[in-house]
Amino acid sequence: MLGAVGLVLLMACTNVAALLVTRTSDRRGEMSVRAALGAGRARLARQVLTESVLLGVISGAIGAVLAVAAFDVLVAALPLPRMLGDTLHLDWTMLATSLVLSVVAGCAVSLGPMHGLLRGDVQASAFRSRVASGSTQGGGRLQRGLVVGEVLIAVVLATGAALLVRTIGELRAIELGLDPEGVMTVEVVLPEAGHDPSVRPQLYASLLERVEALPGVQSVGLMNRVPVRDGGWQGTLNILDRPDLAEGARPNAFFRVLSPNAIDALGIEVLEGRGVRSTDGPDDPLVALVNETFANSMYPGESAVGRFFERSSSPIEIVGVIRNVPVYGLIGEVPMAAYYPWDQMLSRSAYAVIVAKTSLEPNDLVAPIRAILGDVAPRAALGRVASMEAVTDAAMAEPLRLRFFLGMFSVLGIILGTVGVYGVVSYSVQRRQTEFGIRMALGAEPGRLLGDVIRNGMVPVVLGVVAGTIVAALSSTVLARFLFEVEPTDPVSLLLASGALLATGIVASIVPAWRASTTHPGEALRAE
Repeated sequence: MLGAVGLVLLMACTNVAALLVTRTSDRRGEMSVRAALGAGRARLARQVLTESVLLGVISGAIGAVLAVAAFDVLVAALPLPRMLGDTLHLDWTMLATSLVLSVVAGCAVSLGPMHGLLRGDVQASAFRSRVASGSTQGGGRLQRGLVVGEVLIAVVLATGAALLVRTIGELRAIELGLDPEGVMTVEVVLPEAGHDPSVRPQLYASLLERVEALPGVQSVGLMNRVPVRDGGWQGTLNILDRPDLAEGARPNAFFRVLSPNAIDALGIEVLEGRGVRSTDGPDDPLVALVNETFANSMYPGESAVGRFFERSSSPIEIVGVIRNVPVYGLIGEVPMAAYYPWDQMLSRSAYAVIVAKTSLEPNDLVAPIRAILGDVAPRAALGRVASMEAVTDAAMAEPLRLRFFLGMFSVLGIILGTVGVYGVVSYSVQRRQTEFGIRMALGAEPGRLLGDVIRNGMVPVVLGVVAGTIVAALSSTVLARFLFEVEPTDPVSLLLASGALLATGIVASIVPAWRASTTHPGEALRAE
């Protein structure tokens, strides 16, 4: 992120440097007169440096005022974690840093024009004609080089944004194995002290009954962990009919506990056998459901239903196989997981997650559930509250935030690149106005002039796009750990970024090119 911010700042400095090169070139006559009157090259360079630093300081001061005025609004609009957003604030250290950056930026943008002055180019004639100066004056080569750098940086930023856009698309296309729409998850924490564990099964039963009676609630159940979000609760198992997996070779599996209707609330499909039933009580034989990974890994090509495994020396029968559901996060293979009936494992637990499916807005359930919990267990508390859609979005929070910021920075980069290209082409048209007037007087077609200007203006853009594509392909591995099902050198992302910059280059060239094609010969010659 800091690197992306630095690239945008570098683009802004490059843009201003290109404009200063143009301005200094236009003042070459003035500089020549000053030099003739005794001003040395260092004195002229100091003048350019002073003007650039003053420009930077004024811009930095305006930026600081805007930052202070809009800081709260900006933070509220950014996709930041809530606790992080609450800690952000402006202080004098940040403002002082901004001032130093402004001075450094002012010094940096003066390097281009200062270079020409220190080389002694100020000795050029102040009275050189516009026709001659159009081709030799104005620091055109340096200005075009700066635009190439701008476009290069813009391509890198746009490529990063395109990679993350494609990553989010791939993440959203993942088969979750459940239906998060309309599902609300509410953590319930019962007090440990002074609370008889034997009453908890009746308490949970009453809680579920009253929540299920709420308007719009279609199904409600209990779980010990929320899919996608929560890890934890795992250990080794003894697969009874797999002697090759004994002792140190025992497989590891995640443990999940749920009540009969939790699977229905989450929309998890039972692929084979049955789900958890209300008859799976504490006095009944221990049973479990396993996910696809478990079944395929332990019993490849065979049915897992009816097989047994041991956990804590207790034999447990597999009665069903359910579709894979992400255990923690969206990226990576779904690990082995076993799902146990709530009444057999955690009926007296002080912690549970209510999972409720509703046809209404999921967040509308929070207040009624809080009220019901206050009636059923006044000393209980609500923990984390989140819809399953929010849970799945949170699993994508990091690439989503990066997509937002890199997208914003790439838009800024494209805007700055467009301004840079426009400045180069516009300046070229201005310097060649007499040439265009003469060519028009000699019968040149406006369309030919239009194409000539656009072609010349696109040269630094094409060079920048080519160089930027190479740099983006080499540096995109920085984003590799945030990508999913997208290669860092993804050709689609590179083509999208390159195409966007080429298109904006053409758009930026059209206006000055049109102005050149409509040049009136008489007006151009009279201006000369």
